[in-house]
Amino acid sequence: MTDPSGVTNTFYTGDDGSLTPGSVSVCGLVAGIYTVKEDNSIYPVYSLTFNGISISPPQPVYSFRWVAGNPDPSVVFQNVDIFY
Repeated sequence: MTDPSGVTNTFYTGDDGSLTPGSVSVCGLVAGIYTVKEDNSIYPVYSLTFNGISISPPQPVYSFRWVAGNPDPSVVFQNVDIFY
């Protein structure tokens, strides 16, 4: 995730055990534009949802603007296993 000041922080989810598989929460956001990116080098993104709204076409990079008083942003990437 890249924050409004241009700083990128990397968060991992999944089978590596670093976080609950498939989820991450980030607190303490400041107002501005954020960019989130899903590494889809192994499992391509087939669905993207922002605050409960489906984004079409799904994409591995998504940017949004957040300001104090807005609901907490929720970005959900869903990937497809093409190797099963």
